[in-house]
Amino acid sequence: MAKISNTTVYPQIKPTDTDLLIITDSSDSNETKTVSVGDLGKYYTYSTKDITITTQQLLNLFTNPVVLLEPGPTEIIQVTNAVAKYNHGGANLVWTDDATIHYGINSAVFIPIVFASTTAWATVDTIQQPKMGACFWPAVGAKVYLGNPTANPTHLPGTPTGTVQLSLTYRVIQY
Repeated sequence: MAKISNTTVYPQIKPTDTDLLIITDSSDSNETKTVSVGDLGKYYTYSTKDITITTQQLLNLFTNPVVLLEPGPTEIIQVTNAVAKYNHGGANLVWTDDATIHYGINSAVFIPIVFASTTAWATVDTIQQPKMGACFWPAVGAKVYLGNPTANPTHLPGTPTGTVQLSLTYRVIQY
Protein backbone atom coordinates (compact mmCIF):
# COMPACT_ATOMS: atom_id res chain seq x y z
CA MET A 1 0.00 0.00 0.00
CA ALA A 2 1.33 3.43 -0.97
CA LYS A 3 1.94 6.13 1.61
CA ILE A 4 -0.64 8.91 1.88
CA SER A 5 2.10 11.40 1.01
CA ASN A 6 2.41 9.79 -2.44
CA THR A 7 0.36 12.28 -4.46
CA THR A 8 0.77 10.24 -7.64
CA VAL A 9 -1.22 7.37 -6.14
CA TYR A 10 -3.39 9.66 -3.99
CA PRO A 11 -3.79 12.94 -5.93
CA GLN A 12 -4.79 16.07 -4.02
CA ILE A 13 -8.21 17.52 -4.78
CA LYS A 14 -10.21 20.58 -3.82
CA PRO A 15 -12.76 19.10 -1.39
CA THR A 16 -16.50 19.66 -1.74
CA ASP A 17 -19.19 19.38 0.93
CA THR A 18 -20.22 15.94 -0.34
CA ASP A 19 -16.72 14.39 -0.28
CA LEU A 20 -16.24 11.79 2.43
CA LEU A 21 -13.51 11.32 5.05
CA ILE A 22 -12.78 8.14 7.00
CA ILE A 23 -13.09 8.47 10.77
CA THR A 24 -13.02 6.26 13.86
CA ASP A 25 -16.29 6.44 15.83
CA SER A 26 -15.14 6.36 19.46
CA SER A 27 -18.75 6.16 20.66
CA ASP A 28 -19.31 2.92 18.70
CA SER A 29 -16.45 0.56 19.67
CA ASN A 30 -14.03 2.46 17.41
CA GLU A 31 -15.88 1.38 14.27
CA THR A 32 -14.57 2.84 11.01
CA LYS A 33 -17.14 5.16 9.43
CA THR A 34 -17.35 8.11 7.05
CA VAL A 35 -18.30 11.75 7.50
CA SER A 36 -18.89 14.34 4.80
CA VAL A 37 -16.58 17.34 4.57
CA GLY A 38 -19.69 19.55 4.85
CA ASP A 39 -20.87 17.94 8.09
CA LEU A 40 -17.40 18.13 9.58
CA GLY A 41 -17.23 21.82 8.65
CA LYS A 42 -20.61 22.49 10.32
CA TYR A 43 -19.34 20.79 13.48
CA TYR A 44 -16.50 23.33 13.71
CA THR A 45 -18.49 26.41 12.64
CA TYR A 46 -18.95 29.16 15.21
CA SER A 47 -21.58 31.89 15.13
CA THR A 48 -21.90 35.20 16.93
CA LYS A 49 -24.90 37.04 18.28
CA ASP A 50 -25.11 40.58 19.65
CA ILE A 51 -27.88 41.25 22.16
CA THR A 52 -28.90 44.38 24.06
CA ILE A 53 -30.42 43.77 27.50
CA THR A 54 -32.71 46.62 28.54
CA THR A 55 -32.91 48.22 31.97
CA GLN A 56 -36.26 46.51 32.63
CA GLN A 57 -34.79 43.12 31.69
CA LEU A 58 -31.79 43.72 33.97
CA LEU A 59 -34.04 44.62 36.90
CA ASN A 60 -35.88 41.28 36.49
CA LEU A 61 -33.02 38.85 35.85
CA PHE A 62 -33.98 36.60 38.77
CA THR A 63 -37.73 36.43 38.19
CA ASN A 64 -37.52 36.49 34.40
CA PRO A 65 -34.13 35.40 32.99
CA VAL A 66 -33.52 36.61 29.42
CA VAL A 67 -33.36 33.90 26.73
CA LEU A 68 -30.19 34.59 24.73
CA LEU A 69 -30.08 31.56 22.43
CA GLU A 70 -32.68 28.90 21.72
CA PRO A 71 -31.69 25.63 20.03
CA GLY A 72 -33.89 23.28 18.06
CA PRO A 73 -35.12 20.08 19.76
CA THR A 74 -32.12 18.03 18.55
CA GLU A 75 -29.45 20.70 18.98
CA ILE A 76 -26.91 21.61 21.63
CA ILE A 77 -25.64 25.17 21.93
CA GLN A 78 -22.17 25.55 23.37
CA VAL A 79 -21.22 29.13 24.28
CA THR A 80 -17.46 29.57 23.93
CA ASN A 81 -16.95 33.29 24.53
CA ALA A 82 -18.89 36.27 25.83
CA VAL A 83 -18.16 39.97 26.02
CA ALA A 84 -20.44 42.35 27.91
CA LYS A 85 -20.46 46.11 27.91
CA TYR A 86 -22.37 47.71 30.76
CA ASN A 87 -23.70 51.10 29.69
CA HIS A 88 -24.19 52.98 32.95
CA GLY A 89 -27.41 54.90 33.19
CA GLY A 90 -28.88 57.37 35.66
CA ALA A 91 -28.23 55.04 38.61
CA ASN A 92 -25.97 52.00 38.89
CA LEU A 93 -27.56 48.64 39.56
CA VAL A 94 -26.75 46.84 42.81
CA TRP A 95 -26.16 43.11 42.28
CA THR A 96 -26.78 40.66 45.12
CA ASP A 97 -24.96 37.84 43.31
CA ASP A 98 -23.06 37.08 40.13
CA ALA A 99 -24.95 37.63 36.90
CA THR A 100 -24.55 34.39 34.97
CA ILE A 101 -25.08 32.90 31.57
CA HIS A 102 -26.59 29.50 32.18
CA TYR A 103 -28.25 26.61 30.38
CA GLY A 104 -31.71 25.32 31.18
CA ILE A 105 -34.71 23.38 29.94
CA ASN A 106 -38.14 24.89 30.64
CA SER A 107 -36.45 27.61 32.78
CA ALA A 108 -34.75 25.08 35.07
CA VAL A 109 -31.13 26.08 35.67
CA PHE A 110 -28.37 23.56 35.03
CA ILE A 111 -24.74 24.34 35.94
CA PRO A 112 -24.34 28.11 35.59
CA ILE A 113 -21.37 29.58 33.78
CA VAL A 114 -20.09 32.55 35.81
CA PHE A 115 -20.17 35.64 33.65
CA ALA A 116 -19.57 38.65 35.87
CA SER A 117 -18.95 39.35 39.51
CA THR A 118 -21.09 41.66 41.61
CA THR A 119 -18.32 44.21 42.00
CA ALA A 120 -17.31 44.17 38.34
CA TRP A 121 -20.80 45.00 37.11
CA ALA A 122 -20.93 48.00 39.42
CA THR A 123 -17.58 49.48 38.42
CA VAL A 124 -16.36 48.16 35.05
CA ASP A 125 -17.70 48.96 31.61
CA THR A 126 -16.51 45.93 29.65
CA ILE A 127 -16.11 42.35 30.84
CA GLN A 128 -14.85 39.44 28.73
CA GLN A 129 -15.05 35.80 29.68
CA PRO A 130 -12.90 33.83 27.22
CA LYS A 131 -13.49 30.16 26.46
CA MET A 132 -16.67 29.93 28.50
CA GLY A 133 -17.99 26.41 28.89
CA ALA A 134 -15.19 24.95 26.79
CA CYS A 135 -15.46 21.64 28.67
CA PHE A 136 -19.17 21.81 29.50
CA TRP A 137 -21.66 19.79 27.45
CA PRO A 138 -25.20 21.16 27.97
CA ALA A 139 -28.38 19.11 27.58
CA VAL A 140 -29.95 18.65 24.16
CA GLY A 141 -32.46 21.47 23.62
CA ALA A 142 -31.20 23.54 26.58
CA LYS A 143 -31.79 27.27 26.11
CA VAL A 144 -29.10 29.77 27.03
CA TYR A 145 -30.16 32.47 29.51
CA LEU A 146 -28.78 35.55 31.23
CA GLY A 147 -29.99 35.57 34.81
CA ASN A 148 -29.22 36.14 38.46
CA PRO A 149 -29.45 33.04 40.70
CA THR A 150 -30.56 34.68 43.96
CA ALA A 151 -32.45 37.96 43.50
CA ASN A 152 -33.29 40.75 41.10
CA PRO A 153 -30.74 43.58 41.17
CA THR A 154 -31.77 46.84 42.79
CA HIS A 155 -30.52 50.31 41.99
CA LEU A 156 -28.91 53.23 43.74
CA PRO A 157 -30.97 56.40 44.18
CA GLY A 158 -32.03 57.79 40.83
CA THR A 159 -33.67 56.29 37.79
CA PRO A 160 -31.77 53.32 36.34
CA THR A 161 -31.35 53.61 32.58
CA GLY A 162 -28.36 51.34 32.00
CA THR A 163 -28.22 48.52 29.49
CA VAL A 164 -25.89 45.59 28.84
CA GLN A 165 -24.68 44.76 25.35
CA LEU A 166 -23.67 41.11 25.01
CA SER A 167 -21.65 39.59 22.20
CA LEU A 168 -21.72 35.79 22.29
CA THR A 169 -19.65 33.32 20.29
CA TYR A 170 -21.18 29.85 20.14
CA ARG A 171 -21.58 26.72 18.09
CA VAL A 172 -24.66 24.65 17.38
CA ILE A 173 -24.19 20.88 17.44
CA GLN A 174 -26.74 18.56 15.84
CA TYR A 175 -27.38 15.66 18.20
